[in-house]
Amino acid sequence: MLVWSIGSSLAEEGHDVIALTKTNFETKKLKHFEKNIKTWQYQPIESYFDQFRGMEKQLLQSGIKRALKGQPPEMRADMIEYLYNETIAIVENKELMNKIRDYKFDGAILDGFLLARFFVIIPYHFGIPIFTVTESQIDPVFQPISLPSYIPHLLSPFTEIMSFTERLSNFFTYIVLFNPTLRNLIIPQMPTDYLFKKFVRDDKIKHWDDLIAKSELFIITRNHMLEYAAPTWPNAVVVHSITVRPSKPLSENFEKLVSKHPDKKIVYVSFGSHGDLLPVSISLQLLEAFRSMDDIHFIWSYRFPENESINFPSNVDIVPWAPQNDLLGHDRVSVFITHGGNNGQSESVYHGKPMLCIPLFAEQPHNAVRIAYRKYGKYLFLHHFSKEKLQFLLREVLNNNVYAKNVRRASEIIKSQLVPDIKRITHEIVTVTKYGSSHLKSYGQSMPFYQYFSLDMLIFLVWASISALIVFSLVSYYAYKKLKSFFISCMKKKVE
Repeated sequence: MLVWSIGSSLAEEGHDVIALTKTNFETKKLKHFEKNIKTWQYQPIESYFDQFRGMEKQLLQSGIKRALKGQPPEMRADMIEYLYNETIAIVENKELMNKIRDYKFDGAILDGFLLARFFVIIPYHFGIPIFTVTESQIDPVFQPISLPSYIPHLLSPFTEIMSFTERLSNFFTYIVLFNPTLRNLIIPQMPTDYLFKKFVRDDKIKHWDDLIAKSELFIITRNHMLEYAAPTWPNAVVVHSITVRPSKPLSENFEKLVSKHPDKKIVYVSFGSHGDLLPVSISLQLLEAFRSMDDIHFIWSYRFPENESINFPSNVDIVPWAPQNDLLGHDRVSVFITHGGNNGQSESVYHGKPMLCIPLFAEQPHNAVRIAYRKYGKYLFLHHFSKEKLQFLLREVLNNNVYAKNVRRASEIIKSQLVPDIKRITHEIVTVTKYGSSHLKSYGQSMPFYQYFSLDMLIFLVWASISALIVFSLVSYYAYKKLKSFFISCMKKKVE
């Protein structure tokens, strides 16, 4: 929804905004944007679409199972293949491609998520300026200024203060991710064959990263109120979040819900759009933990399997959907139990609500650790999960005022901005479409990783030092032999 939010803001300022969507796109996702954004549709590869929905679910379930064992998530090559073929479905649609060419777009806003990067080939082919939205301030495609010595990678559970072994691990992660050849040894390779042969004429462009790196602006949705403070390039716009906004009054049903137990603190619980994939065993443990904390009213956005016969406690209300932003902005809600998604954390900080994070997969462990580091709350990994630990940590977040104090301070700083993030982004996009971004780009963003990290200089210095040491050793040895021979000769003469 990040890209849609930017498009909607541009449309509100009078710009024409058009979105490319599949013919089977779920229209409910357009609820907040359809009045502002026009859509051009293309026919997806149907046989692949059903497979993709199954693959997506399997990947998420696999991620949770691996999290229960304390293992990192895995990337599936078949999902990459699906999205690659989706891009081919667009470029093979001659009518749509001609329509894009003839419209003379001033810019294209793209999701910088790794699996969505194939779509960059379309604006690149037509010479349309590219604006990339990314959640990472150390995305290799724009050669971040920050160093691995103090900025942990998005998929690592480290903070900015790392031990020697953590810095070593983080350093090698940087090296691998900055080099597409090395990265392909770990992550399934992103194909280039057909699309590159058809649309890319520049021999210097060898990977999808090279295309994304041509973006005029990078919009980074992780600012210093959540993420670790780090320098970045002038063509990177760092914002707290695109989706946060002031809360609206709750509907009558939800207002009744939050007023149901006026003498109890309210804890809102949600594990995001994929929270229904949470193992039933974990969900039942959560329910039992909530049952024994009857001085707290829990509002949980979740769908239990219909075949489960469950005795729900009186202090827990299960709802299939909740207006999360508006609930977090309500005065009666005290704490947010979350999986640690970036949007949910951003909304919670914006409204000044401390958190208990139970990360599931992907970058969520990183997000959870930084929440504890900032003292906005606590976290509990799935492979350490127990009812007792959950209760202890939740009591700590509820009763220790330091978490509420810190997150409220962060909320006040964010709300004190003179220009909202979304307006700042639209202003930057409009300015760049008018004047270009050459004044914002640095040569450092296009340097090979070994030059950027001065690895060639380090290798040269090591080689020079070793060479000097060898030469010094040889000269010293030669001088020693000469002096030894000289003294022996002198001693012999004295004896004679």
